Amino acid sequence: MLKDKKGDGFVSAGNSGAFLSGAIFIVKRITGLDRPALAPIFPGEEGPCMVLDVGANVDCKPIHLVNFAKMGKIYFESILDVKNPSIALINNGIEEGKGNQLTKETFALLNELKGEGFNFVGNIEPRDIIQGRVNVLVCDGFVGNAILKSTEGIASSIFNSLKKEINSSFKSKVGGLLLKSIFSKFKKRFDSKEQGGAIILGINGVCVKAHGNSDAVAIKNAIKLAACSVESKIIERLNNEISLNNINMEKN
Repeated sequence: MLKDKKGDGFVSAGNSGAFLSGAIFIVKRITGLDRPALAPIFPGEEGPCMVLDVGANVDCKPIHLVNFAKMGKIYFESILDVKNPSIALINNGIEEGKGNQLTKETFALLNELKGEGFNFVGNIEPRDIIQGRVNVLVCDGFVGNAILKSTEGIASSIFNSLKKEINSSFKSKVGGLLLKSIFSKFKKRFDSKEQGGAIILGINGVCVKAHGNSDAVAIKNAIKLAACSVESKIIERLNNEISLNNINMEKN
């Protein structure tokens, strides 16, 4: 239905591989893009940030990461209304020349695009992602998936540890009641259910992947994300603004 324009968006909490395959082979990719990217929003300390890719592509070429950066830039401009969003490459050090062959070659390509309209700020280490000082963070799907699952695990461990400590004594329970509203705000901010899901950028239609264990709140927010993506005309902007000459650099 999405392919035939009988629907505006598609949301699924089902198998990620099946959903991605359906998106690629039925809805199809945006012309000129070889790889779509699974692109969730992370709740940063100073503002939201997007990591892409987090699992759609385990192996990538430098041009794929460049395209991820371009798509993330358009997303922030279209949906989050951020002008000239900052873009960084996830690496094992901030210095130029750090990393493996993929990150070194990607850094060079992103650096060539640096200038008016493309705010590339260099490398960023994984520990700095959650600060939210950079809007768009690019990496291959292997690295991104490890970051995503590590972040989910750490957040869950923190919430569970806090709950145990609060329930450990009468004094702690009283303190917990006094801080209940603060804890609720904190949990709401970092709870993946509040994000709803991750959009698959690069598909010629709005496709949102929700977590497999999503509850009603998560599904509601995934639908809201899909609706917002449709209303902002993100697909149209991706089709119109990504340069096919740059996208097809790998063929030259």
